[in-house]
Order: sequence, then C-alpha cells, then structure tokens
Amino acid sequence: MERFVEWLDAARSSGVMRRMWLYGSFPSAKPGPGDLDMVVLVTADFRLANLPAELQAFFEPEFCHEVLSIDLYLYAERVPDHYLDDLLVFFRKDRSGQETMVEVVL
Repeated sequence: MERFVEWLDAARSSGVMRRMWLYGSFPSAKPGPGDLDMVVLVTADFRLANLPAELQAFFEPEFCHEVLSIDLYLYAERVPDHYLDDLLVFFRKDRSGQETMVEVVL
C-alpha cells in the first residue's frame, strides 16, 4: 500500500491524470499481493519531458515496475476510446475469471 500511496501522491501533483483503474490481485481479496497493476488515462498533451524532473520516474513504466512493483499502462486522451475500452476489458478479470478491476476516484 505504501508504494501505491507514494505513486499516487506524485501522480496527483503532476496534474496530468484524468482517470485510473486498478486490477489484478491488489483490489481483490488476495492476501499480500506482490505487485500493483494499473491503467492510467493522462491528458491528451501528456509528454514525459514536460513533467518536472522529480516526477518523471513515476510515469516511466520500467521505473515503476523495478522500483515500486507497479505495472503501469499509460494512455493519453488523444488515443481513440476503443483502444482504452479494449484494454480495460482485457484486464477486467483476473486469471480465475473474477472481476477485480476498480476505478479510483481522483
């Protein structure tokens, strides 16, 4: 939970997040999930280089995975809606078929 709070605080301060979904073991009833899986919709004009240097790593999928144990999928508002819809359908259920995806109210 600490790594999620750290990521969320940094991401909120960036001003680029529009919507966010968590899925997988973290929002499920599984005790002690090993990682955090999330999809984040960012502004249409999102560019990593435009963020303050201290926030850039929080939007780098490799950093999030290696350091924070977060698997991060970023989508910008400029991407057609059906791509995001397809991704959300794909990740909506866990390996057992149980629906685990939740949208986080920002």
